[in-house]
Amino acid sequence: MRCRSLVVIRKHCSPKGSPRSIFSLKPFHRLSTDDFLKDWQVNVGGAIHALQSALPALKASGKASVVLFSTIAVAQGMPFHASIAAAKGALEALARSLAAEWAPTIRVNVIAPSLTDGTRCSRWGKPKTVSPCSTSSSTITVNS
Repeated sequence: MRCRSLVVIRKHCSPKGSPRSIFSLKPFHRLSTDDFLKDWQVNVGGAIHALQSALPALKASGKASVVLFSTIAVAQGMPFHASIAAAKGALEALARSLAAEWAPTIRVNVIAPSLTDGTRCSRWGKPKTVSPCSTSSSTITVNS
C-alpha cells in the first residue's frame, strides 16, 4: 500500500534513537503529584499538542487516521503502574471522544501493546510485531 502522507511523532528518544523511559514505575505511596502530572503532560498533553498541530492536514487529506499508543496496564492493572496507567487511560478517553467527533473523515484508534523491546530486552515482544498495526494511508502516529 502506498502512503499519501505519513506523520510520525516520536518523543523522548535517546541520541542513538532508542526510546528511553519517560515514566517511573514506583509503588503508589512513592508517587508524587508531580509524577502524575508529568506522565499526564507527556502522554495526554503531548498528544493534544500534536493532534491540534496536525488537524488541518488531517482534515485536508479527506480520509486520515490517528493511532495513539497506550498500555495494557490501563485495562489489566499492573503493580507500580498507577501514574502511567492513569495518563494512558486519559489518552484512551481522549481517543474515544475524538473518534466520535472527527468521524467519518478522520479515524482515531489506540494500540495498547504488551511489553515491547524498546530497550533491546529480547524476552519481550518486538516493535516490528506492533508497528504494522500503526501504519496506514494518511496516518499520524503519536508514540508517547
